[in-house]
Amino acid sequence: IVPKSLSLSGQRIKMIVVNNNNTMMEEEEGEEEIDEEQVDDYCAMLDRLGNFPEKVAINSLSMAAEDFASSPTSAATVYDCIRSRLVDRTSPDGASSPDRKLPLVYVLDSLLKNVKGVYIRIIQDDAAEWMSTVYDIFDRANKVDEKARLKKVWNTWREFGVITDEEKWREIGKCFLEAEEKTKVAADAKATSIAGIGRAADGALRLAPSLRKQMQLLLDEVQSTGVDELDKVSLERLADINPDLLQQIKEGAEAAMAEESQQGQRQQQSSTQQKQSRPLPPANSQAAPAPPLSDWSKLKLNHLEKSNDLIASLQRHVRSADETTVVRAELDDTVHLYASISASAQLLTDMLQHWKDGKGLAFGGGDGFGGGNGQNNRRRRRYSL
Repeated sequence: IVPKSLSLSGQRIKMIVVNNNNTMMEEEEGEEEIDEEQVDDYCAMLDRLGNFPEKVAINSLSMAAEDFASSPTSAATVYDCIRSRLVDRTSPDGASSPDRKLPLVYVLDSLLKNVKGVYIRIIQDDAAEWMSTVYDIFDRANKVDEKARLKKVWNTWREFGVITDEEKWREIGKCFLEAEEKTKVAADAKATSIAGIGRAADGALRLAPSLRKQMQLLLDEVQSTGVDELDKVSLERLADINPDLLQQIKEGAEAAMAEESQQGQRQQQSSTQQKQSRPLPPANSQAAPAPPLSDWSKLKLNHLEKSNDLIASLQRHVRSADETTVVRAELDDTVHLYASISASAQLLTDMLQHWKDGKGLAFGGGDGFGGGNGQNNRRRRRYSL
């Protein structure tokens, strides 16, 4: 303490005080200073505060601290009592529990907004340190609600004009600003790539047409029952509201497409194997020769003309078959008739074989089956029909 001026006629003496942050502050001599017993009582009140930010208890702590609002030394002592408990991570018996931090934050908030005085400078000069520490404690303990309430306290300091320096306010809340930046980066990454699917500038999912079609079929199937027509969503909307389901639909669509591709490959392989199993003629070989004609086909006969005679003779033979007396000459004729019928049957077999092979007959006269291409073609067309 360095004397600055002495008072005359009973006036108070002003003194210069150096606080914990090496900030020069004026203090008037004669102000009530906090003693050791008062410090112990105040610390006991803080410990009784516990996990619940009871308003009555916080008001009592504020009123007790108000007695030292104009004394930088005493105010710094009160602040140190609160701060030490606020950043404590190691004390036993639950004294350092994350659940005890938020009520202490509310006590400091009350000192700033209600008590004011020298507490404003003391607290705001050090708030950047303990604010980040408390945020980290909440973050490690996964205290989402506590982090949100801590941030709300920080925001009110600017809204209510407690801290008017924008740069100072942002420095105090750097833990929140950094967290917001991380969240934004993660959201942007999620927006540009959901379930491994990129997004265009207009928000459309970058999907191959075949994959989009298959995914839409699966999505329609999911929404086919129990979903009102107006409540059905697109793939883009699904990516925003339920990316996990989008991922499942994408995997299902890819599996279905892979199965279809495998089936196509198996069918193609089966077809190829069938083709390969068929014996192929040598490259320089000629078509297989037609089966040889019988000796009967070598005779120069007009088959159409002779067939009429054979049929008439066969009919006569059938009509006379019930006669009891057979003349030898007629028996010889019957033998010749059967021989002629056999020859005609063989000729007919030869002709049918030639038509099957796609070739014309090479025997007979000009007015027979082998005569003339035009007549032969007309007969072939008639059989084709």
